[in-house]
Amino acid sequence: MKCNEFKNIVVNLFDKEVDPQVKAECERHLSKCAECREYYDGLLEAADLLRLKTKEDKVSSGFSYKKLAAMFISILVLSGIAYAAIRIASQSQEQPQQTEQTSLKVQHQQAITEKPSAPVDTLAQTYVFENVPLDEMVKDIVLYYHWVADIKSEQAHTVRLYYKWDRTATIESVVDDLNHFNHVNITIEDNKLIVNP
Repeated sequence: MKCNEFKNIVVNLFDKEVDPQVKAECERHLSKCAECREYYDGLLEAADLLRLKTKEDKVSSGFSYKKLAAMFISILVLSGIAYAAIRIASQSQEQPQQTEQTSLKVQHQQAITEKPSAPVDTLAQTYVFENVPLDEMVKDIVLYYHWVADIKSEQAHTVRLYYKWDRTATIESVVDDLNHFNHVNITIEDNKLIVNP
């Protein structure tokens, strides 16, 4: 039995004419599911409160205990269904976003690592880093040129840059371009880019 099935038939447990097999399935579900057990305990408390109130006030307005309890339980069941629908809707919206982010990250890595055999289009050879931390930018660049990065600056992950990277340019000219930014000090040493403090 699933939680939503249990919540749909839990009202029947308060009725003495419930099918023994259904009651046994509900009890099995309650023994395994803490959320439904908590839900059921809340309904029991509410029913007990209603029973006490009914006995004390001896309601004479034509509402019997069962009608009052049924209304209260119906409200609780409807709120549970609404809550479940909201959770399902929010989860279904999160999954495409996560898939889209993963896809974009893979495309980003592919775009960085694909070294063209012959320049075809200047626009296709330009890669734009927009508001990207310096350390990530350097890692992408060395990955493309098959070099190594040595990030010695602690500020490299907080310095964010906008940079149009011409992937047909030499790594030396790319380093020269980057060194024109404030707070950037990159040196080259044996196929290694060193980001200095």
